[in-house]
Amino acid sequence: MNMILLEPSEVDSQNYARLPDRRAGHIHDVLKAKKGDENRIGIVDGPKGVGRIEEIGEGQVVLRCVFEKRVPKRPAVDLLLALPRPKVMKRLWAQLAALGVGRIILTNAEKVERVYFDTHILKPETYRPLLIEGLQQAQDTRLPEVSIHKRLKVLVEDQLDDLC
Repeated sequence: MNMILLEPSEVDSQNYARLPDRRAGHIHDVLKAKKGDENRIGIVDGPKGVGRIEEIGEGQVVLRCVFEKRVPKRPAVDLLLALPRPKVMKRLWAQLAALGVGRIILTNAEKVERVYFDTHILKPETYRPLLIEGLQQAQDTRLPEVSIHKRLKVLVEDQLDDLC
């Protein structure tokens, strides 16, 4: 993890963030950080910044957050991809975010099986944490936009101009 990403709801009005999850474990066990150390942080779809450790324990870290004024722009790279097998797609989410893709457009193609569109890998609650993992590695905060289209012809003829 090269940057700790926070959800907007995790930062309180005094700019403190309390991390009781695997991010706290990473700061404690991997980074071997101690009180007063600073870490790169960011808010999902928001600004980057620095978090100074105010409290640290094995199960929790409290950060005092200072954020930049500007929010980074969404990457200008759009990816139109025929939906791969679900197992492969699961591995791709983090890599696509780390590469700086701003928009991921998944669609059907001749060799794509229809059942691939029914997989849990295409549900936001499944792929969002994987995208965030990739953003943390790339030190970026802008979550790629994801759209899923079951019909390639309709996408190309009617919707692609509006998406891109």
